[in-house]
Amino acid sequence: MPGRTRSLRIAGRDRMWIGAHSVFIVGPLDLPGIDAVRAALHELAWIAPDHRLFRRPDHDYHQWRPIPGNELDSHCERMVTALEDTVDAGGPERLLERQYAAHVDDLPFRFAIGRDTVALSLAHPLGDARLVLDTGAELLLAAAEGRPPLRLHRPSTQVPLVRALGEYYGRKPGRILATLRTPRAVAPGPAAGVRSRPWQPDFAVVSGVLSRSTLAEMRKWKVRNASGVTRTMVVFAAARAAVEAAGIQPAAGGFYTVVDNRKFLPTGRQLDGNFTIGIYVEPTDSRDPVAVSAALEAATANGRPLATMSLLTGLAQVGRIAALTDQAPFPARPSLVLNHLGRLRGFEKLPWRGGASDIYYLSATTQRQPDFVTFQFAELSGCVHVTATFHASTFDRELVRTAVDLLCADPVALLRHPVSVQ
Repeated sequence: MPGRTRSLRIAGRDRMWIGAHSVFIVGPLDLPGIDAVRAALHELAWIAPDHRLFRRPDHDYHQWRPIPGNELDSHCERMVTALEDTVDAGGPERLLERQYAAHVDDLPFRFAIGRDTVALSLAHPLGDARLVLDTGAELLLAAAEGRPPLRLHRPSTQVPLVRALGEYYGRKPGRILATLRTPRAVAPGPAAGVRSRPWQPDFAVVSGVLSRSTLAEMRKWKVRNASGVTRTMVVFAAARAAVEAAGIQPAAGGFYTVVDNRKFLPTGRQLDGNFTIGIYVEPTDSRDPVAVSAALEAATANGRPLATMSLLTGLAQVGRIAALTDQAPFPARPSLVLNHLGRLRGFEKLPWRGGASDIYYLSATTQRQPDFVTFQFAELSGCVHVTATFHASTFDRELVRTAVDLLCADPVALLRHPVSVQ
């Protein structure tokens, strides 16, 4: 069995995410058996022995240790286990929370296969969501079809940050000055009267679905009121309006979002690791899709996300990783994080049970601050699935659920008649 024998230094772009991990819950599916998924992993080890799935970190996340060839069998066995929990025991939300709590530090990527549900667990330093949405989906599909995962044989780009910087700035050095001149929105500090108190994490999620009929109504509204902006901008604006309609006052007028810097790589380059960065965006009105779109365009103009990632990568490479605080603001007001993963084409190819209305898809990542409330969106089979992640030790679960329910029930009504919370 092939395998690497040389350790690799963990890049700063991966070390930035130390302490964060993600869980994905997907179903109902006609799933391949555990042995079939393990066999697909063995095939991948032959096709691409250097693949990230066959690495594990040392104790302080400075190096990736390769899985020796004589340990690949046991590694694949640990990577794919039976999902003893079911969606029936509290729904997919509680299943996600239990899988999050069951994360194993020395096993960066893990499948848990159930009767009709799969849980995928990812240590964020190994890669961003694309590793699950592309690699995880292809492994499941290959296992279901009884074939090798041939689509995963393409090697990942080496020194991708250097290549991206060279592609963007090397071709036109004048862009450096344009980047430096691009203003960067900064989230405001705590409001007057906000204090801190001792705090412990309490990872929690609630979820919902924007149905096809709801999205059709949103599309009609967009044509009349926000022509020229993407549907994602409309969803972001409606999410902000839903939070306020639920009686929650966000901490600031803007929001955080994650930008994928793969667009800066040379055309056709493959990248399996982390290449995203979080930025803060400050629209003139976060409930107006046109204002949201304009602010996001301004925040990402002239290579600003690439430059930001370069700076944070350098800091992470020398060990400056922000630790999770043990103090939370009180009274807490949420700092909103709005992320859209796009259309999940890899998952759409899997063998599903039932129709689009039966599908559940949830994905959530460690909240890096006690006051973060993250809305994550993804399109699957014509619907947009929503997962809101937060700490139940900071925010009331039912209030967050109310916001998600309002968003999924009638986003157009929220945009027509936004409610301001003082």
